[in-house]
Amino acid sequence: MTSALLAQNNAAIVGQLLNEENKAIEFANVAVLGTGLGTYTDSLGNYKLSVPSDTKLKVIFSHLNHESQSFEVTLNAGETKRIDRVLTLKENIITEAIVAD
Repeated sequence: MTSALLAQNNAAIVGQLLNEENKAIEFANVAVLGTGLGTYTDSLGNYKLSVPSDTKLKVIFSHLNHESQSFEVTLNAGETKRIDRVLTLKENIITEAIVAD
């Protein structure tokens, strides 16, 4: 199978992850459940992920300090869908740790 044919069988999800203050979330994980496909957001909160087309996918957004979100999507071959999300800060975040001998 040629790379051009493989590319025709793929779709893409792009977008940006922000916090509640409308600031970019850097190094957030964007993953497709059960596939091993995933990526991280850049310093501006942007991501791009190539995914299989014509398959129902569950995409999960996660970050250490924020509540995770997920959504399901099915894309046609060659389709690009923009998904922007605002992640809320987790309650009970440990902001300081003291290590004693």
